[in-house]
This record gives sequence, C-alpha cells and structure tokens, in this order.
Amino acid sequence: QPQQTPSSLYFRLLLLITVADDLIPTLCTMSSRFWLGSDSSSESSDSDAPAPAAGGGFSALGGFDSSDSESETDTRVLSKAQKTYNLMSTHISDLMGVINPPDWVAAEELFPSLTAVLDSNLPAEGVDKRPPAIYMKCMMDVQDAVNAAWGKRKSLSRAASRSLTKIRSQLKRHLTDIVFGLKDLETHLEAFRESPYEDDMEALGASEAESDEEDGSEEESSSKKGGFFAAAGSSDESGSSEEEKDDGGDTDSSFWDDSGDEVVIEQRSQEQGFHGYVASDFLKDEFKAGFNPEEADQPASKEANTIRRIQKATKKKGEMVVHEEKKKLFGDQLFEKEEEINAESVKLKLEEILAARGRKAISVDQLLEPLRRLLKLASENKCGGGMVAKIMLAVAAIQFDAAQTSSSMSPYAWATCYQDVTNIFCHALDEDILISSTVTEETENITDASKPFQLMGDMLHFVERLDFELLRSLRRLDPHSPDYVFRLRDDVVLYNLICLAEQYSVKHLSNAQIGRVRLMRVEHIYYKPNYVATTPRGPALILPSELQRQVNRDESLPTTGPAPRWVINDEEESDLSALMERLCKFLYSFSDRVRVRGLLCHIYHHAIMGRWEQCRDLMLMSHLQDKIAQADDHTQILFNRTMVQMGICAFRAGHTSLALTALHEIYQNRPRNILAQQFNAYRHDKSEAEIKREERRQTPFHQHINLDLLESVYHVSAMLNDVPIIAQHQNSPLNIKQRTFRRHLDTFCKQVFNGPPENTRDTIMSAALAMLKGDWQQASGFILGLRAWKLLPNSQEVKDMLQEKIKVQTMRAYLFKMSGHFDSVGVDALAKQFGLEEKLVFKTVSKLIFSNGLHASFDSSSNVVLIHKSEATPIQRLALQYCEKLNVFIDANERLYDVTVGRDHARPRRFRKGW
Repeated sequence: QPQQTPSSLYFRLLLLITVADDLIPTLCTMSSRFWLGSDSSSESSDSDAPAPAAGGGFSALGGFDSSDSESETDTRVLSKAQKTYNLMSTHISDLMGVINPPDWVAAEELFPSLTAVLDSNLPAEGVDKRPPAIYMKCMMDVQDAVNAAWGKRKSLSRAASRSLTKIRSQLKRHLTDIVFGLKDLETHLEAFRESPYEDDMEALGASEAESDEEDGSEEESSSKKGGFFAAAGSSDESGSSEEEKDDGGDTDSSFWDDSGDEVVIEQRSQEQGFHGYVASDFLKDEFKAGFNPEEADQPASKEANTIRRIQKATKKKGEMVVHEEKKKLFGDQLFEKEEEINAESVKLKLEEILAARGRKAISVDQLLEPLRRLLKLASENKCGGGMVAKIMLAVAAIQFDAAQTSSSMSPYAWATCYQDVTNIFCHALDEDILISSTVTEETENITDASKPFQLMGDMLHFVERLDFELLRSLRRLDPHSPDYVFRLRDDVVLYNLICLAEQYSVKHLSNAQIGRVRLMRVEHIYYKPNYVATTPRGPALILPSELQRQVNRDESLPTTGPAPRWVINDEEESDLSALMERLCKFLYSFSDRVRVRGLLCHIYHHAIMGRWEQCRDLMLMSHLQDKIAQADDHTQILFNRTMVQMGICAFRAGHTSLALTALHEIYQNRPRNILAQQFNAYRHDKSEAEIKREERRQTPFHQHINLDLLESVYHVSAMLNDVPIIAQHQNSPLNIKQRTFRRHLDTFCKQVFNGPPENTRDTIMSAALAMLKGDWQQASGFILGLRAWKLLPNSQEVKDMLQEKIKVQTMRAYLFKMSGHFDSVGVDALAKQFGLEEKLVFKTVSKLIFSNGLHASFDSSSNVVLIHKSEATPIQRLALQYCEKLNVFIDANERLYDVTVGRDHARPRRFRKGW
C-alpha cells in the first residue's frame, strides 16, 4: 500500500467521526440499552469499544469524553423543598439587612420578591398546613418595624415616607388576602406570636438524602403532594403521636413519604437509554400500557375536575372536606342577639363592610349580600331616612364597581343598577334628603333626625353612567338583529329616570346640576321628529338571543323587572318643539360645553322639522364655526351631524346652492368617519388606545344619518348648479364651483360603454348627460326615481320642486349650448319644449341676459329672443387656449398631490387632528 500522508489520515478520521455522529442517535432510538454499565461478561466482550463515563459526553474529535470517568464527582441534587427554602432564606436575609437599620426605599423593592416566593408555593386546597417559621418570624419583624416607624414617618424623607406607606399597605393586604391552608396569614401570624415554632430541618435533610439516591426524581414526587410548603414547619415542638403519623396527619414525614414512586423510578433507571430516554417514551398513547380508549375520548369536565380536586383534600381521619366557593363575609347574623340596632350601630357596621371594599380576595357579591341585609334591618328598625339612603348609595356604587370591565354591562346588571338608582331618587324625594357633591364630611348628616339629612354623593353621575353603558351596549350589538331593537326599548326607561332626576335637581340641587340633567334630556329627544307615547315598564333583563339559549338549556328564565315610578308626561312630550325650546333656552345661560351642545341640538331639531330660517339664524348668530375647533370630539361630531341636517333642510326648502355649500366640506372628507358612523377595528396604523377611543366616539345606529340620502342631496345639488355652467363653457370649465362633480362626470363619459345606472352616483351622472342634451324628461325620470327621497317627510313636495328646477336648468343649459346655432328663439317654443309657463321662461332668460351669460335681447312685438353672435378675436382665442391648458395643468397637479401627499393634508385644519 502506498504511504499515507498525515493529511489523508486526518480526513479519513474526520469522515469516520461525521458518520458516527449521524448514526449514534439513530441506533440509540432502536434499543433501550446502549453503552450502559452491565455485568462482567458484557464488559469483557466489549472491552475494545470505548465506554462512556457517568458524566462523560460524546466529543467531536475524540469519541466519548472519559476524562472524568476515573474520578467520581460528588454531585448533590437538591429537592424542590430545599431549593425553595434556600431561596426564601436568601430573600429574608436581604430584606432584614435593609430593615435594620431601616432603608425603606430598598425594602420596598425587596418585599414583593419575598412574598412572591410564598404565593407560588401555596399548599394544595383543603390541606391544613402552617407557613414556615422563618417566614413568620420575618413577617413579625417587618410588622414591628413598620409599626414603630409609622409614628415617626413625618421625620423621614419624602421618598422614605412614600416607601413606608406602600410597604404598610402591601403587608396588610398580603396578610389578609393570602390563605395558607385553611387560614389566612394574619391568623397564622397571631398564633405564631403566642406560640412560636421552628422548622423541622430533619425532614428536609432526609428528603435531600433520598434525592441523591433517586438522581433528581424527588422534584416530581414532591410536586404531587403540594410543594415544599406542605411540609415546611409542619411539625410542632410538642410533637405528634405515632397514630397521627400513620393516619396521614399534618406531619413532615407523611409528606416526604415517596415509597409509592420508588418502583417507577427503579424501572426507568434499569431501562435508561441514550440521554435518559427509553423506547416507550417515543410510543403513541394508544400503544402504551394501560391505555383506555373510552376514557380518552371523553374530555374531563369542570365537574369532574372539581370532584377530583375535592377528593384530594382530606382531614386527619380521612373524610372529605368541601369548601364553599364564596363564603359569607360577616356570617349569618350582622349583629349579636342582645345588641341594640340603631343608627349608630348600623353606621359602624356599614363602615366595617365598606372597609373590605377593594380587597383582592373579596368579591362584589360578598359585599352586596351583607349590605342588602343591613338595608333591610335599617328600614325595619327605623334608623332614619339618612342612614337608609347612605346604605342605598353604597349598594349602587358597588354595583357599578362590578361592571367596570372592558366590555359593556349586561342587560341584567344594567337593570339592577337602574333599579337601585331609581330607588335612591324615589327615597330622596319622599324623605326630602339632599344628596350632593357639595356636601362635605363635616356637614354630612345621616343620623340626626332633628336636622335635614345631607349626604355626600353625586347621583347624576350614576345616571350618566347608565346612559354611557346603554350607548356602549348598543354600539356592540348588531343593528340588524332583534337584540338591538329589544335593547333599544330601555332608552325610554332611561329617559324616565332622567326626568325623575330632573325633578330631584330642581327641588334640591343648583343650576349647574340642573343644566347637566337637562342636557341629558335634550340629547335623548333632539333627533326625534315626533313622540310616541309608551306604557310604564321596567328595564329588560335578558336579550332574545340569551333567552333562546336558556330555553335550549332548560334553565330558569328571569322575569322582567317591575315598573318604576313613571314620571314622563305624555301631554308635555307630545309637543317636542315647545319642549326643546324650553329646555334649550335654559341651557343658553351656561357657558362652554353645555351651551354649545344645547345650541347644536336645538339647531339639529329645527333642521329635521324643516324650519330652515330658524336653524340658519341660530347658526349664524352663535358663530359656532369659529369656536368648534377647540371643542371635544363628541361636540365636533355633533357639529358635523348638525351641518349635514342643515344642508338637507336647505335642499328641502329649494335652496340647492346653500345645501351644496353646507354639505361640501363634510362630503369631501369621508363622511362615514366624520359623522362617526363607521368603525374599523382592523386598521394596523392605529394603536389599541386609538381604536378604543374611536370606538367610544361612534354614534348609535338609530341616530345615523342615511348616507345614501346625503350622497343624493349633494350630487343633485351639484348637478343643478354646475350643468348650465358646463354647457356654457363646454371644454373650459373656468367657473365651475364643484370640481369633484366635473371629475365624476368626466370619468363617467370616458367609459367605453354606459349601461343602465346601478347606483346613486351613476344615476345622477346619467341625468346630467340628459340635461346637457336638453332632454329634461329623461333627466327627471332618473332623479325622481331615486329611493332616497322616500326618507324625507315631505317627499312629494321635494319631487315637485326637483322637477321644476330640472326644467329650468335644462333650458338654461340648452340656451348656452345652442345659442351659436340660432339667430332667434321663440318664448312660446321654449315654454312648450320644456313644459314651463311663458312668464317663467321670460324671467329666466332675462336673468341670463342681465348677468351677461347670454348675449341676446327681447323682441316684444314678436315675443322672441334675438341672439347676438360675436366672434372671438385672435387674442381672445389664444387666451382661451391658454386657459384650457392651464386648467388641465391644475387638474393634473391636484391629482398628483392627492396621490403623493394624501387627502388628509388637503383637509381643513379642524379635520387634521381627529374630528
């Protein structure tokens, strides 16, 4: 054989190493016993193959690394209990190092890390265990240090005083909220102060020794029995009898009994393969031993998991322990049998119940149940109207606390809150009680019956909150579903509460509070053209969809709530115009937001009632256009809605040019967004906070303005104003006011084939082409056939007005376009062709001649219009060509600006920052 160079040997060795590196994992998965220590015969037969050491691994260049095989290392695997105990000891030593001498700023940072260790290692539910002694001793020292420093906190620095206050509140909350075993930490701490105990370190040491033999499997066995804190500190110095240990009592030795897991650990140690895996680890569930396919097909339900969890919780004698999910906060009785129930005792009990408000471990139901019992006791024992009102206020406030979620309040919760607030107003009116935010703690009177009762609170805030929750619920419902219609029935119920609040405000509160409640009343009626009388009813408790689900589940159905005190006066409400006049005049005396919103609502109501002159005069005299940019978003949305209604009102009155002026700014800047009638939650260019803020701005569906009607009014007004100008200037539209209409018309004319119109815009463009041809019958057929006119209250009058204007504007366009082809035109011929009276034709042609739009004159003897033709000079023709090219350049520049910069920059200033 030729002599091999070192380089060739190196490459051969590298090739063998690469092949071995690919084959070894494959071979290891085919057998459960590879390269493990066995008897002497196997070792002698395989003496040529390298055997890995206990801690050795496979090396890329030298096979198995057996450098540590000769020297046996002393590796100790700590149990989970010992690791947690050591971690707790470290945190305690760090915390006590900054407590003495006190450094409260550093202690504020260390205290949460210590409590987190205990929170993550609580014992199993129902197991009666005690916390570790080192933790209890630390809590006792921290509590003593905080109490000692609390009296001297004024001498501390601002940062230290703030940190001390936070530690004090965190310590109190931690001791009362954390339940360790069957008691809270505060109870354990009091017991530890009376009889201190020590942690049993022998159990931890025994567990550590067992963990060394089992090679790390003790963490799984310890986790099955409730964690470290199920054992730490469980043995008392007085000791426990052997019978308790055998019965499974609260001892450390019972916890560290891992005999049940030794068989499994021994079997895995015998079958251990490559990197600790065995062949059974790679089998599917259906091929494993003990697999039951019937149990696998049935997922575990919540009831089964609850039963399994309860069965694990046992007492010393082995009986089952069933814990209530929500135990009563103050027991079955609020007062002792011999205790006298009067206003003072009820006040103390009320303060005791409210002191638990806001705690983490106490739910709203646990607070409402004793409050309602206390309310009943106060009413039965005649503790005074002030005390009853105070308890009712607390019940209503807690009810609203339960509904502070990201989603809207459920109908049942809304009805409950509505009933509570209504009862407060009725009680305050009957007992003549003052409930106002101007009342302070010093002037509050709830027990002395010799003086007028005065309570601190804001009842109008509850009404505003109910209004907000109802609107939020309507925004989240599908407007085309029965749920929306059914939920909308609560609007009249809320309006009844607003009228009740107005009665109370007029009797007890100031003008500012009366203005708040009357503004709410105005905002509930300003968009309604008429009033429909309703019967007294209570709020709905459940929606139709939820009702159907409960019927399918055979559950109990909640009944409709009782009808509250009904104060709506149908006779007063029937005349909405007089009611709006009375309420809005009162709001005009205020300033800022109340006055502006009242004025906008009044203008809106005038517009929908068709009173064009009144709404125009109010808008011009108030100068709202100059101030609206500084208003809030909701007020700006109301202003935009009012301008749209003013434009529609002007169109109904026949003032198409004024309607076009009012609607142009709104229609050119995305009317859906400006009117808050569209919400896109999937836009990636907005943050989550912006999306939520935009969602809160949306207008409910029953207050929407029909956008098809808005588009019809805008384009028809533009057509009636611009078609004669387009016919006059033809290809040089220098005086066209609405370039948008001309752009749409050019796009429509450039299409290869124009079929029957399919939408509103195409229909109006077809009518415009017919007007340019002089065919007023076809144009009138297109315009009068629009479905949007059915939404107007006086639709027939609007159609008659439109037909008359189409005739006049078609005649004007015909005269402009055909004047170069006639020498004279008869007035009677024009009247016959366009279906107009000769008097109206004479009036229209006279206006054209007077405005120099038509170069003509009247011949009164023959009753004809003489056309004066005048040819343009060469300079005039060049000027016209220059104007045409300049106009094309301007149009191209505008289109390029819209594409590159965006339409938002071209909008007015008040539309650039939101609404």
